[in-house]
Amino acid sequence: SLPGVPLLYLNSLFAVGHDTDTYAATRHGRDLNRMRHRRADLDAALADPGSRPARAWAGLRRLLDARRADAAFHPAAPARVLGAPVGVFALERSERAVVAVELAGRGGEVALPPGRWVDLDGRAQEGAVALGAYDVSWLRR
Repeated sequence: SLPGVPLLYLNSLFAVGHDTDTYAATRHGRDLNRMRHRRADLDAALADPGSRPARAWAGLRRLLDARRADAAFHPAAPARVLGAPVGVFALERSERAVVAVELAGRGGEVALPPGRWVDLDGRAQEGAVALGAYDVSWLRR
């Protein structure tokens, strides 16, 4: 949701855990998130809609599709940080989209700019959006 071009690690796309074995052997911090993947294993995980990799990919794909479909998320579109409680980050893009992320595990509420906002599931929000622990909310006008 931030300005610029998204950068996602392969492990993030598929919610793959850390490579603790390689890290234990090398003690190089970067080896922790450099898991080597076998294509057959990844294909099998993605073929099971209930698997963690398949669910993570589906969720990220939905956000990437929403980003691509809305000019408010163009890499050069303007952005401004909104006021939010401690542990919550909220960003308005082009006065047409708001993204709020709860990062502390406590939940919180973000006041929205005036107007009617709709989340990715089509639910209308006005005034504020409530976030549970580690929730993410993408809203558009």
